Amino acid sequence: MSIINKRRLHWLGKRVKTHPVPNRPGYTAVANAERREGTGFVVKHSDSHGLCFEVNHEDGRGTAWYEASELKELEPNGLCDGSGMFDLGKMGDTQ
Repeated sequence: MSIINKRRLHWLGKRVKTHPVPNRPGYTAVANAERREGTGFVVKHSDSHGLCFEVNHEDGRGTAWYEASELKELEPNGLCDGSGMFDLGKMGDTQ
């Protein structure tokens, strides 16, 4: 399995904290408006324009798309898991 496929599978279903870049280039105004600080679960991925993930927000306000570098993995108790504190957006494909 390629490192890209491992990244996709690692994040699906994970509880995450989102740290969006404000007015991220390449996103529409509507998409940028949906992105916010908070917590949620990764429900989908896409790699059509680089690897990104759709997060279903726990506040009930819908979903939004985030780059891997904008997500931090949380343990079920809400604390950051040390193994999830790396930036997947900057990891090289080594396999």
